[in-house]
Amino acid sequence: MRACHVATLFLTKLGFQKGEWLYTASRSRLRRFPYSCAARFFGFLAVVNGEDGHARRKNDGTILWWLIGGVVVRWRLFFPTRRNLNSWRLDKKMKRSLVKLIDRRKENACGNEITKGAKDLLGLMIGASVTVDDMVEECKTFFFAGKHTTSNLLTWSTILLAMHPKWQVEAREEVAMVCGARGIPTKDDIVKLKTLTMIVNESLRLYPPTIATIRRAKADVELGNLKIPCGTELLIPILAVHHDQATWGSDANEFNPGRFSNGVSRAARHPFAFIPFGLGARTCVGQNLALLQTKLTLAIMLSRFSFKLALTYRHAPTVLMLLYPQYGAPIIFQPIATTATTVDC
Repeated sequence: MRACHVATLFLTKLGFQKGEWLYTASRSRLRRFPYSCAARFFGFLAVVNGEDGHARRKNDGTILWWLIGGVVVRWRLFFPTRRNLNSWRLDKKMKRSLVKLIDRRKENACGNEITKGAKDLLGLMIGASVTVDDMVEECKTFFFAGKHTTSNLLTWSTILLAMHPKWQVEAREEVAMVCGARGIPTKDDIVKLKTLTMIVNESLRLYPPTIATIRRAKADVELGNLKIPCGTELLIPILAVHHDQATWGSDANEFNPGRFSNGVSRAARHPFAFIPFGLGARTCVGQNLALLQTKLTLAIMLSRFSFKLALTYRHAPTVLMLLYPQYGAPIIFQPIATTATTVDC
């Protein structure tokens, strides 16, 4: 299973192995797994590992701001500000790299590359004769938007497990029971990890990677006493909906994965109160991949480590397009039955 291989490789490179070790990483280290996983899934690892890969990784926050920021205030993208000029330059550079990769993959298609194993997103789009411009835009959306949201979900889930050792123990016992001695879940195991799924859902509820989304009315519509004209754009405050006590109860601001024990639709007083990935036909297309990456990584981490917050941790969620821990997430990892190690996620 490709995702499982990437997750294991990621943890190994960080030093996450059984036995005594001492390793200190910056918070950006935890972001590398979604980055590498996305590159392998979508078929443009060469773009990430190329000569400009480091520069792109360093500036991908700027690109993300340009991709997502314009959704909220479109007009600001057209002014030649310093940030916009930098975004335009990076966007052109990225497009050139992606077009080169697509052309190279098309040439290799003559040698049956697509039919023999290039089953990543890029290979499938080439096989379906998708236009080059559309392929470039799809890759940008999946890669840069998906990478940040997934890394945030992984970060907050790790923080919450470190804060609540009881749930961490329950999740670890479940992973051991489902996965056995190997400690590495298969795709069939993932659906059996009910406790871990509840924890990830509660993390998404408390700290949704995207705090709001926008929808445009396709026709005149009435919402209660409000009349919404066709073409009106509505901002849906996901974070506020997820913390509404009238919907979630008096413990809406508390970590309680048990609320999802009967499924997502029964977790709140309204069946559609849980919307971390949106809802309906416009649900985030990368939802399943983000959940798969997160659950795989957490399952492997739980099977190898116990962990808790470092004394330097300061809880300060902050919004910078997405929801981040402002001062990082220093976590103390302790390999099972071995000595303790500090890692800043």
